[in-house]
Amino acid sequence: MDKSKIWNKLLELEVATVMPTMDRKKELIKYLEVYIKNVKIPTTMVLVDGSLEKDRLSDFEIINLTTGPIKKIVILDQERGRGVGPARAKGVYWVMENTDIEYIFNTEDDSQIGEECIERLAAVQYQEPLFGYVGSVGNYTSFWRDFTKNSVVFYTNIGIAWMLTRNFIDKCGNFDTTLGLREDVELGVRAWKNGFYAAAIHAPVIHSRSNADFKAGDPPWMEAVFKIKEKFGDFIKTTKKGAISINRKVFQYPDVTYWVTDDLELIILSEEKKKQIEIEAELKEIKISKVKEFLSRSIFNCCNGPKSCENRIYNVRKKDCKSCFILAMDKFK
Repeated sequence: MDKSKIWNKLLELEVATVMPTMDRKKELIKYLEVYIKNVKIPTTMVLVDGSLEKDRLSDFEIINLTTGPIKKIVILDQERGRGVGPARAKGVYWVMENTDIEYIFNTEDDSQIGEECIERLAAVQYQEPLFGYVGSVGNYTSFWRDFTKNSVVFYTNIGIAWMLTRNFIDKCGNFDTTLGLREDVELGVRAWKNGFYAAAIHAPVIHSRSNADFKAGDPPWMEAVFKIKEKFGDFIKTTKKGAISINRKVFQYPDVTYWVTDDLELIILSEEKKKQIEIEAELKEIKISKVKEFLSRSIFNCCNGPKSCENRIYNVRKKDCKSCFILAMDKFK
């Protein structure tokens, strides 16, 4: 299918973007500017703001940021210290009660939305309504084995940016307001319990807050996990550090493999095509291993060494330099 056909349909849609924020005005403006640059679909921006008065957007700033895809900015007050779960729920509730918008995007105030991020998420849901909850793997992609630009992976923990549909919220309900965190996972589990698909796809987004207020396994994290486990029982599995997944002995994901083509068409892969992709993934893993081994003893001209490399993405090891990695991948074609 011609990509322009999908794009023309997407541009006829409207998205509401819900973004909790608190005391991060400077960063918020920066990320909204990136949003304006990269998003094409008309947007109603709903900021659920727990900031002190001095850290809130002024009327002048709101006017300046209401441009490009952002047609309207709505600011909702949020009680401080309640967590992002209640904030997301409040934003989604406002959209459901005050608009007829079908697609509700959720993200963080420190996430840079890349080109085609929102459009790719909406494209999947537009073509298959069963995908009520679709998220972006974003800058976590490197942790996903065999995950490609075209992959659609059934999952519960969607990532840092995700799209919900109005029909999904009508049938499954809003975010759980008793959860200050892990609310995204709880909703992902609820999707499967109610006959919807929850899935992750490649939709470019960079989550830049590296030091969260909590870590996996910390008391607030585990408290949320215990609540979710109590709610769903044997339908889910949990680990000592609080990872949550569907119990595959109780529930099996659909035996079908979806694929997002480069033209943004959502298709179901044949068995022959799946085998071909598996072979290509194995070859890619071999290539990546060779590249990492090469980078363990070599440095490209993109940097003067790991400690000074401005392109590193996770830490100072050479193999994590994004530019070095790209150059090395080209070398091993």
